[in-house]
Amino acid sequence: MNLEEAKVIIMNECGEGWIGLVNQIYERIPEGVVITEIFQKYGKLVTRFEPDAKEYEPFQLFLNDIEFRSETMCEKCGGDASLYAIEGWTYTRCALHSEDGIDLNNLPKDT
Repeated sequence: MNLEEAKVIIMNECGEGWIGLVNQIYERIPEGVVITEIFQKYGKLVTRFEPDAKEYEPFQLFLNDIEFRSETMCEKCGGDASLYAIEGWTYTRCALHSEDGIDLNNLPKDT
């Protein structure tokens, strides 16, 4: 999948908040690697690629960092965010885009 296809998928699934992360991924793709999937799962930006070879481990580590960073960026606007449960699904959203969901990062602690 090329950059424009990836952007369309993320815009349709999430919004424009993670487009900068998508751009960073495509700027760092090693020669010989093809992005096969890019999507939101459990409030994170997930990327899959081929071939899954040992030589591309540094790229996988970079993708892990992107996934980690996406957990703190609103998928709608790119602002500071938390994980929210909205209608049974997990999203990474800022307070403005949380749609009255439950902030999973600030649940009350059991006493």
